[in-house]
Amino acid sequence: MLLKKLILTLNVVPFLLFVGCAGTVHKATDSENTKAAMEKAGEGQEANNSVALQAKAHNFVEIEFDQGSAVLTESAKTSLNSVIEQARTAGKIDKVLVFSWADEEYPSKNIKKLSKKQQELAADRNETIEKYVKGMRNVNVDTYSMAEQPNTLSKWFNTSDSKLKNSFIAAGIPTSATSHSQQHPNKASHAVILIQVE
Repeated sequence: MLLKKLILTLNVVPFLLFVGCAGTVHKATDSENTKAAMEKAGEGQEANNSVALQAKAHNFVEIEFDQGSAVLTESAKTSLNSVIEQARTAGKIDKVLVFSWADEEYPSKNIKKLSKKQQELAADRNETIEKYVKGMRNVNVDTYSMAEQPNTLSKWFNTSDSKLKNSFIAAGIPTSATSHSQQHPNKASHAVILIQVE
């Protein structure tokens, strides 16, 4: 009996740890200990942390959407509530940055944009998150579609759209031309939310 419980525990705990990583709120930090823990946790959190630091965000969370859907799951709502509440305890929320992917990876330099359907899906996901966050708190929300690369004008003037998307690329996120890896798992059907605090 004890052996059965031990075997069950050894099988369930890794599953819970894996499930628990998605939607977990993280504080942006350049601490080596925290970065090492994020690398161990996987889920591409070190890439999110890198972009959060560049954006001067206090904390961040990554949520997942069902394929083809822009509807927030209960888990995603809980994660958004947690990231907002955690940031609020640190100070006044200045801005919320939302990066939404379609059901395909960020387009490579050769592709520039995903299909119109995928662009609309990423835009719908951005809109859903923006409405939800604004319903919780009256805050400024900037949204970024990860279904298209920055346009030429954005690149010339080095806009926040261009800087932040390039930060994700520099951090190693997969694109439509690459495959995901253990260190940088796919971002398709996900959104990353960064919270800036005054």
